[in-house]
Amino acid sequence: MKVLMLTTKFPVDNESPWLTSELAAELIKRNVSVDVMDIQWAGQEGVKNYRRPGLNVIRKKPFDFKFLGKAGFFIKWFFSSFKLYPYLIWKLLSVRRYDLLICYSPCVILAGAIPLARLLSKKSILIYWDFFPTHIQHATGRFPKFSIPLLRRLEGCLVSSFSRASFMSPANLRFANYYFGVSLQTRDVIPIWSAFLGWDNLCKETERLGSPYGDEVLVVFGGQLVAGRGVEVVLSAVRIARISNPKIKLLVCGAGPLAIQVKEFSSGNPEACDYLGLLPRQEYLKILAYSDIGVVATMAGVESPTYPSKSLDYMASCMPIAACVENSTDFGEIIESNGFGCSCKEGDIEKLAEILIQLSLDPLLRKNMGMRALNFLRKEHAVSDATDKILRTIDI
Repeated sequence: MKVLMLTTKFPVDNESPWLTSELAAELIKRNVSVDVMDIQWAGQEGVKNYRRPGLNVIRKKPFDFKFLGKAGFFIKWFFSSFKLYPYLIWKLLSVRRYDLLICYSPCVILAGAIPLARLLSKKSILIYWDFFPTHIQHATGRFPKFSIPLLRRLEGCLVSSFSRASFMSPANLRFANYYFGVSLQTRDVIPIWSAFLGWDNLCKETERLGSPYGDEVLVVFGGQLVAGRGVEVVLSAVRIARISNPKIKLLVCGAGPLAIQVKEFSSGNPEACDYLGLLPRQEYLKILAYSDIGVVATMAGVESPTYPSKSLDYMASCMPIAACVENSTDFGEIIESNGFGCSCKEGDIEKLAEILIQLSLDPLLRKNMGMRALNFLRKEHAVSDATDKILRTIDI
């Protein structure tokens, strides 16, 4: 069996694994041959093609014409995927076909490659995470307002061109039917997945031995430090929560433009916050192993629902989750109904502080919630289960 993936992020070698590479690894375990055509959106230096048994990765940098301003932005978004054309045409001319095409959102980034890739594949599935253009526009504001309806229509046409489209949660599926309109294609839910399903019998006290921390209650915030990720909300909530419990300490792991705000907060309040920067994945997981509470804060004001991927590592590390999330998502309902977290409305600093205080003062509550989080991860988010659901597209 042969699978073609179109991606904008596919780590290889010693790079930190991600959703796309974890899925490919699981497919290869099942004797599936995987070809990946990747527009490496982050544009790292030294991007090279990669090959090993069962896996062939073609990597191309996107166009980068920042000096052209908005014109360069549009060129990157709408023309970078045409760099994959020579490889797709060669496959077409060699009459090589795939059993399944797997593609990821947003579709517009890969619009130039999708039609040929679909022609090469018997069936196709789209894994849809961030709704375009609403999610990107809210975060960046880079698209002219008049273009938003046109971009939404274009994205909707691309979405509907796949045999099947799968969304992260029931709320995401409902929003898709509203946002793109109903379709005859198969639409369902495939939760985001993880190959890391935690440790059995994790003892946080033992893991903390040798760390620079003593009896502090460690609150972790990991991920990109960019606009819309609630960085300011988390810092403010921790400042307030420490009035009631001075043992609360925030650990921030990640990088981005807002790292400067975290550094300033950490420098001015060293007892309240440590900024650890962007860490290798294994080092990040070691920190999570001895931390106490995972916090997520999503983009304020966006209409589309989200499901924070960082929460999966929190679950794997037996941590309760404090979530400050948008009204449209069902993430808060999911963590509360399954007993491994507490949630509040995005931007509600006072309520998030209350949640942090409640969790920080009750070790037994944190332990019980942490175990429920681990069990939920293994039941709902295992990459093996996601692979099973994806392969049903071709009745395997």
